Amino acid sequence: MTIRTYLAGVATVALVSTGLSAPAAADNVAEFYKGRTLTVLVVSGSGGLNALYARTVGDRLGKHVPGNPKVIYQYMPGGGGLKGTNYCYSVAPKDGSVICLPLNPFPLMQMLRPKGVKYDAANFNYLGNASDMNGSFAVLGTSPVKTLMDAKNHEVVYAGTGKGSESYYDPQIVNTMFGTKFKLVMGYKGGGALDLSLERGESQGRAGPLLSWVVRKPEWLKSGKIRILAQVGVRKFAGFEDVPLLTEFARNDDEKQILGLISSRAALGRPFVAPPGVPADRVAALRKAFVATMNDPEFQADVKKRRLLNMWSSGEVVEATVKKMLATPKPLIDKTKAALGF
Repeated sequence: MTIRTYLAGVATVALVSTGLSAPAAADNVAEFYKGRTLTVLVVSGSGGLNALYARTVGDRLGKHVPGNPKVIYQYMPGGGGLKGTNYCYSVAPKDGSVICLPLNPFPLMQMLRPKGVKYDAANFNYLGNASDMNGSFAVLGTSPVKTLMDAKNHEVVYAGTGKGSESYYDPQIVNTMFGTKFKLVMGYKGGGALDLSLERGESQGRAGPLLSWVVRKPEWLKSGKIRILAQVGVRKFAGFEDVPLLTEFARNDDEKQILGLISSRAALGRPFVAPPGVPADRVAALRKAFVATMNDPEFQADVKKRRLLNMWSSGEVVEATVKKMLATPKPLIDKTKAALGF
């Protein structure tokens, strides 16, 4: 069964449950979106990789949504994505006129640092993931740190956005587990600001999406201005086969489980969601539009031009991944929280 066939079946079940026939529901959805704007809420700044994915998907999404709404963008950085994710869940209109692109650790944040979290990741409407997304540990090429474990002997100033982001999670957990000396300076507003911190000499490296170096600073990789020490995910990215996964540093089962949980967010990648409460026919239409966008030749050309990855997955797959993460046994959650200093 193809993804398209499966999604069509899901949409039909949803429509039957609401008492609508497929043609009538499609007409209702088109009527709602016609002449409207569809806002993509990005929970980070406008200069980072998250924003680039939002625009790359959003610029082609509108033509696949019934009624062809105009797509616009809203940026809401803060708290490592917490501010925007809370807004998406609790404040954003629940009529399908707003969809959101949270940072992929957001289910982990709910599990590991629930203070300030005003959402339940289980209740979002998942539309799809534009690409799996490995994290990375990077340092300037001038640093004496050549491997991840070299940071046990040298302090490295790492800039980050907030405690809900991978810029905090990854270096903090290796500091606790392995005694590395990543000095974390939080509060930067997105990937663009983190890059500037390196250029200004405010920091010596950062943890963040591996792809961001490929997309925004490829010359830094080619020239050796930046060095990648490790990648965080469930499998290695093509072209970075020699860069170890974080889970490879585990010395026992406990460490393997904790690092595996932290790394699981890579499978969420760039997740597009709608707030809870959006009518089922509109969710079905948005899911179908997301799949159509992923297969759109113009979108694929944009991905290639911008050097992005498109290891995409459907809303159903993303929803299942989140549910699996949220089902993590409490003892493992507690161990991970302790390792993160929460």
